[in-house]
Amino acid sequence: MLFIRVLLHPCEDCLKSHKTHFWCTTTSECLPLENISSCQNAESHDLVLNATQCCSHIMNESTCLGRDALHFCLWCPDHEVAGELVPGKCLYKSDLANIRKNCATSPDITSMCAQHGSCQSCSEDIPCTWCATKQKCVSNFFDSDYYFDDGFACELNQMRFEPRTKQCICTGNSYFDQNKCVQCPANTTVDASFESCTCRQLAVYNKTTRECVCVDNSYNKNGLCVQCPMNAYAVKQGCVCVDANAEYDDVYGACTCKAGFNKHNEECVKCCKGSEWDGSVCTCAKGEWDPVENKCTIEDLQINHTRIGLIAVGVAAIFAVVYKIIKKTK
Repeated sequence: MLFIRVLLHPCEDCLKSHKTHFWCTTTSECLPLENISSCQNAESHDLVLNATQCCSHIMNESTCLGRDALHFCLWCPDHEVAGELVPGKCLYKSDLANIRKNCATSPDITSMCAQHGSCQSCSEDIPCTWCATKQKCVSNFFDSDYYFDDGFACELNQMRFEPRTKQCICTGNSYFDQNKCVQCPANTTVDASFESCTCRQLAVYNKTTRECVCVDNSYNKNGLCVQCPMNAYAVKQGCVCVDANAEYDDVYGACTCKAGFNKHNEECVKCCKGSEWDGSVCTCAKGEWDPVENKCTIEDLQINHTRIGLIAVGVAAIFAVVYKIIKKTK
């Protein structure tokens, strides 16, 4: 009978005594546990319950995230720290402290996301998402335990490939701007171009201030743009009437004359001589107030009465003459 002896990696030989020793990947040594803090990259776990093999000696991502190691290993892809390239490495997934010491980027957890060079191929790999801030493909397994540098930024700046427009767009109600996904504010939606936000009626989106701005002579009232009437202009707090003797009525949305003034020929003017303001209209001491002419009608009434009297006298005189003529002819 032929027996095949499987040779274990020194790391796995070391971890047979995991209760007392750990494997220092940095120096390739099996050291006592009390020295673990002095090792830059360490691996420490059992080989039964937590893992079945060491992760640190796996040299490529496909094996690190392969069927045999997927549940307990993760891959830290190539990245730069202070301008220096840090090569990719396989790390034990549950040792968060060691991962933080050795991986300053978003790790690949379930799929080889870092190998996707485009937003399109990244989007086709379900466990992956395109990161707008880093312009690279990262794992979408967003667990804060594995975020040590750019992970938090990537979670807020996820992008996907849109087949219809054939462009990479930000997910959710956001648009892409200067390598970031900008969330559209409340009561707005991302526009069809995925490059800005669409506001409610009478408002346009300002990409500099990232807010909706009222236009077309309107102002913001409780999140809605209210348009001012033709005889008023919009300011931040409301409408200001063009006529200095008028004030804007916010309830009716119109300019009304101030107390002591009445409307005449589309202007607010003071009550005429011989009249005074009673709180709502001009009242005349004699006669009646004519709002159209903005004057009391007492003088007109007197003139009219005189004219009527003269006409009556004239008519009576004519009748008298006619009567005399008729009488003589008889």
